[in-house]
Amino acid sequence: MSGRTWLRNEEGMTLIELMAYSLLLVVVIAVAGGMIIASLRGQQTITQLSNSTSTGQDVAQSIVKGIRNSSSAAVTSGAAGTMLSARTGTFVAAGTATWQCRAWLYTTTTQQLWSTSSSAAITLPASATSLSGWSLIASNVTVPSGSPAVFARGSSSPFSVTLAMKVGVASGGGRPMLVNTVVTPQTLPTTTGSGPATC
Repeated sequence: MSGRTWLRNEEGMTLIELMAYSLLLVVVIAVAGGMIIASLRGQQTITQLSNSTSTGQDVAQSIVKGIRNSSSAAVTSGAAGTMLSARTGTFVAAGTATWQCRAWLYTTTTQQLWSTSSSAAITLPASATSLSGWSLIASNVTVPSGSPAVFARGSSSPFSVTLAMKVGVASGGGRPMLVNTVVTPQTLPTTTGSGPATC
């Protein structure tokens, strides 16, 4: 006998066992990393969709509220884009109204939607760059395929306004929100009061 005794628990790990454990660890990390990346991409998509939905709802609410409380509306087009203007009323008591002119402008070159209000008639700007006094309410607005324009006024009485637009997100793609509705004014308690007689 040689006088040397090997104990089984002192043998340690072989190189093959170490490589197998390392490979298993790499697989676990790769699966976990893939799941994290997929969830981040999903979260980005949901955030973009939420942003476009929120903006689309704000735009639709602004226009629908204005048209529902209006006595007249007109759609005009020019170099700046297409403008929807309306004489909108605020009713403080039965038979008493305060009127103002409100307008929404879709600039085809920049694909933006702008809004303004005034105590006098609003004219279509000369160009999409001369928008002093207008407030930007949405960017990345496009006309859906099959629709002739963002705004269209019906000729029947009472008048109606058709809204057709896609409101997108600022960057990174994502799905735009489709706004496609027809708005008619409500029956107004009066068409007289203070403010402009026409817009």
